[in-house]
Amino acid sequence: MAITLTEYKVKSLKAKSLRYKIFDDLGKGLHLVIQPTGKKSWYMKYRIAGKEKSLNLGRYPDVTVKEARELCHEEYKKTSKGIDVSKEKKLEKQRFIDEDYKSFKDIALAYTEVKTKQNRIKARDLLGRLNNYVFPMFKELPIKEIKASHLSECLELIQFEYGYYETARRMRQDFINIYKFAVQREFIENNKARELDPLERTKAIESFPAITELNRIDEFGLVISNLYNNNENIVISTAIKLLPHVFARPSELRRMAWKDIDFTNATWTYEMTKITNGFTRKTQRLVPLSPQVMGFLRELYKETGDFDYCFPANTQTGYINKQHLKDGVLRSGVDVKVQSIHGFRASARTYLDEVSELGWRTDIIWQQMGHKVFDKNGRAYNRTLFLNERIDMMNQWSDWLDDQRNRVEDNCFVRKEEQG
Repeated sequence: MAITLTEYKVKSLKAKSLRYKIFDDLGKGLHLVIQPTGKKSWYMKYRIAGKEKSLNLGRYPDVTVKEARELCHEEYKKTSKGIDVSKEKKLEKQRFIDEDYKSFKDIALAYTEVKTKQNRIKARDLLGRLNNYVFPMFKELPIKEIKASHLSECLELIQFEYGYYETARRMRQDFINIYKFAVQREFIENNKARELDPLERTKAIESFPAITELNRIDEFGLVISNLYNNNENIVISTAIKLLPHVFARPSELRRMAWKDIDFTNATWTYEMTKITNGFTRKTQRLVPLSPQVMGFLRELYKETGDFDYCFPANTQTGYINKQHLKDGVLRSGVDVKVQSIHGFRASARTYLDEVSELGWRTDIIWQQMGHKVFDKNGRAYNRTLFLNERIDMMNQWSDWLDDQRNRVEDNCFVRKEEQG
């Protein structure tokens, strides 16, 4: 029995007491097998050396009617060249098993290889999204351990933390395609990515201007120099100097409390609150403090050590507000339309990764940023992950900031001497 299959017709097919099949008259041997359990799977019938064979193309609805038809035509072209596609698929699956292709990263990279043959530019863009946003979160997490909620958290991070709606929207489709690739090769049974709701631009995403380009490091050094050479009182002065060093969110920095500072171990530990889709989630965050930061805090403690908060102010909360920070940065000579108070996170994230003398791994940077990084069992790592590496990274970052600031100030001094 052969009919022109459509989504509506396939959905309406009911299970019977015995297994049965329906052929698609637009496919080259394409047919749908319906089990008594209601499970529906796509198969392709073909002949090699006069022998009839069958190839599994995936389960419906993970593979749609249109996709099944396209797959069937692709595989049919191979059979016309004498290729046994069923045997080829088994060999490919065994190769994946032999090479330990079990993690999301391995499967995503394998998919990218296939994509490169189809469209090199799109494959390059996909690899960039994976390296920047996905791999640091999932690391070597097996694809079977990744939950739909993990994928959703990654998309929310891209859309709301980074402010990249279009990137998040593309990444959602990337997840669907990667999981479809895994389902077709029988690494997993279901395409969890199809459970992800389509993204909506519910409001304009606020962007945080930041200097991140490698050819603008001198400009970034001038920003740091301006922050250091401010004329503010010690409370505001210390707060704006710390912004680039600890790259915490401005709201977290403003609430810094003396009880959370460990002067012996040079750490700042506090509870971070994030609101996602109306739900409040609290996590502990640990920030290693460089010698430079500790020096600032020791001087500040002499003035505000009797207060609960490091940056006290006559406000309803008892600490400085966002406008205090923003105005202090503005008065120091920094254009917040170029380098915003929130943008220091983006600057640190980019330069720590891309500057050759820094070159830190993205998963370590992400952990320090307070983003989730999952272990091989799908659990989010605790706050002490990579602690020794993060201590070294934060110390090196503060030294690098000082180097950029000193270079800018030395150049200014030289120019003044030449003019004199």
